[in-house]
Amino acid sequence: MRSTRRHHVHRWAKHLAAAVSAALTLTLLQAAPALGDDDAREQRRPKTQDVPSTPVVEEGGEVTPLKHLAGYGSSRAPKASWPKPGSATVALDGGRAPRSIKAGGLPVRIAAAHARSARAATLARATVDVLGHDAARKAGIDGLLLKVTNADTRTSLTTAAAPAKVSVEVEYASFAQAYGGDWAQRLRLVQLPACALTTPKAAACQTVTPLATGNDVRAQKLTADVPAAVGTKAPLLAVSAAPSGGSGSYTATSLAPSASWQVAAQTGSFT
Repeated sequence: MRSTRRHHVHRWAKHLAAAVSAALTLTLLQAAPALGDDDAREQRRPKTQDVPSTPVVEEGGEVTPLKHLAGYGSSRAPKASWPKPGSATVALDGGRAPRSIKAGGLPVRIAAAHARSARAATLARATVDVLGHDAARKAGIDGLLLKVTNADTRTSLTTAAAPAKVSVEVEYASFAQAYGGDWAQRLRLVQLPACALTTPKAAACQTVTPLATGNDVRAQKLTADVPAAVGTKAPLLAVSAAPSGGSGSYTATSLAPSASWQVAAQTGSFT
């Protein structure tokens, strides 16, 4: 009899302990926030206090932004200063003048070209005309237009079939940043027909002949030997960018029907 009663008491105590343990577990689960609960984390964080910013007030009472932030985040490209049209005559003294002579206030220097033969003609005087950027745009050139003419009065030179040549040096520092895409690095001197200024839409007047040009990017100047004819026979010269350079080609991409493309099925990359 006692063994049976002891057995019932043991079973009752066991059930009571299980009930109490379950109740405590349920209570703790309800009281403790779940891991990752954003609301619970916000309750545990210390509350911060919003402090209004203090504007800078000058003596006159005007509210201004902080001076060290003025212009922050903005970059202004330098403006191009195109040379104004002008004309100047340079005395070369038949090739015995110094290496190069400044043509008045123009960004151009003139020197006698290196003679390839003893019979090559050399000029005593040459006239430089800078026609400006607007004239170049009318001729279809995004650059500078100029002309070098023979100002020598010697009959043997003015009536010669082939014009004498002079060495021309053009400084482009003032408009080196006129365009992007390594424009200054691609600059060169080209020759245009004289009619490019009067009838630029004519097919015969749209011929562009590149000249062998040295481009000193550090000094920002171009140097080339150019013909110096008489009067209206003198060709036009232009400072113009080549279609390609050290950073690649800027010519128009071919849109031939033979072009093809593909899309990767896995990554979606387009080629």
